[in-house]
Amino acid sequence: MLKKFEIQDCSVRNILDSRGTLTVEATVRLPDAVGISSAPSGASTG
Repeated sequence: MLKKFEIQDCSVRNILDSRGTLTVEATVRLPDAVGISSAPSGASTG
């Protein structure tokens, strides 16, 4: 059976990636865990 997850809080903020470009970072808080993720801006061209 799947465990039920209840989000207690979530937030986002601007950060600088490794190239000094503004990007976003998101934080999600659960009762017994915290997840943080960031998304680098795309630099590749095809």
